[in-house]
Amino acid sequence: MTHADAFVGMVAIGLGSLGLAAAIRNWDGCYQNRKSRLFEQLGGRTAARLAYCLVGVGLIVLGFAIARGFAPNRAQILFRNVRPAFATPPP
Repeated sequence: MTHADAFVGMVAIGLGSLGLAAAIRNWDGCYQNRKSRLFEQLGGRTAARLAYCLVGVGLIVLGFAIARGFAPNRAQILFRNVRPAFATPPP
């Protein structure tokens, strides 16, 4: 884990906490953007709050995973020089 991973994880946790708080407290200011109004028109305020809650929890979980060192894109770098089993041997 690097300092950059910890920073990105903390930002994700902070934004997820803000989204979760907006869903729990029913803050009107958070539901006035275009995409939130779409959820609100389709399913009511409850659907919009549920969407904010799910995104908030997802960001919190992702933030903790990133802060703990989860990085699926690093696996390609680690195994770059490994040949697949079905590759033909070099001449």
